[in-house]
Amino acid sequence: MTHYESSPSRMDCTAPGPDWDEELFVLNYATRLFMAISDKKSLIQTALETFADFSHTQQAGIMLVDESKLELTEAGFYDQGVTTFPDKTFGLAKDSPEHELIRSHEIRNCPKDSKFFSWPGKTPSSRDQCLCIPVARSSKTIRALITLTISNQPPDFETLQRIRVLSSVFALSLENMLLFEMAVFDGLTKVHVRRYFEIRANEEMAKMKRSPQYLGIILMDIDDFKAVNDCFGHMVGDHVLIEFAEKISQGLRQNIDIVCRYGGDEFVILLPQTDPRETKIVAQRILDRVNSHSFAALPPGHELSFSAGAICIGPDEHIPLQTLIHRVDTLLYMGKKSGGNTVVTAWEDQPAELQPC
Repeated sequence: MTHYESSPSRMDCTAPGPDWDEELFVLNYATRLFMAISDKKSLIQTALETFADFSHTQQAGIMLVDESKLELTEAGFYDQGVTTFPDKTFGLAKDSPEHELIRSHEIRNCPKDSKFFSWPGKTPSSRDQCLCIPVARSSKTIRALITLTISNQPPDFETLQRIRVLSSVFALSLENMLLFEMAVFDGLTKVHVRRYFEIRANEEMAKMKRSPQYLGIILMDIDDFKAVNDCFGHMVGDHVLIEFAEKISQGLRQNIDIVCRYGGDEFVILLPQTDPRETKIVAQRILDRVNSHSFAALPPGHELSFSAGAICIGPDEHIPLQTLIHRVDTLLYMGKKSGGNTVVTAWEDQPAELQPC
């Protein structure tokens, strides 16, 4: 592997290029852009495009590193203007050449026959080389590895310096993004937390004052979930909640609909721009999906169901969020009282025995 280290003699004799001021301006812009992004996919895509621009290549890759688990995750690849997100994770042997490269904190050439550090480009030529750039946070723990396909000749000193600066900024941005994820995502189920739901719900209700639209809210929980914990233990119950959250999330609109763990086994879904009919369709679709799902954590034949309350407000309804939550919680209770495995809505007539107390 070729090492790329700063040379004091070269630093003394190499004058800055004519575009150095312009490049510093772009570096400053990239820094501000990185720090403003908290969504992982957006950060990965922006970083890939920026590293490709600064290294004058059309092919770049980013792999996230978890040294504690010895795992690499292919977070994103940029090839000829197209970005993909494989999100594929695989193990890394301790003290292997690849592991040693990561821990070195050095920019090096990646061997073309590497089984782990796949080249971003699909068809590298014999003259191409792939730079591996470990990305470390302030504690020196490697968080990511950037790969850049460089054609014809090694990068010059100024290019390497720009890459080092960008790597440092990206490391800090990545750390901030991970901290943001810890704050807004539930550690067990990986859906959003209750506070995030409250923030986004208030935002969507504010939007309704500016443009006419509907807003749907579904509150649901597993029927008799306490029996699962009592019979099989809380570890099994945790696995059931993870699977339940996955079934809820399937089929929803990405980057629009929001799933949150409201508390315990209660989950809430925020459905912007969704009318009453569509809100019930979503809730019923989730119910059917759960009914047909075999939970891997439970013994064969042990089935689960859930109950849900669904409410929808229009642009002319100005109701505090806590009032909405109370109403939809009442609907959920009505479903439980009727025997469970049902969706109760606010806009349909309910039998007298289901009326709230």
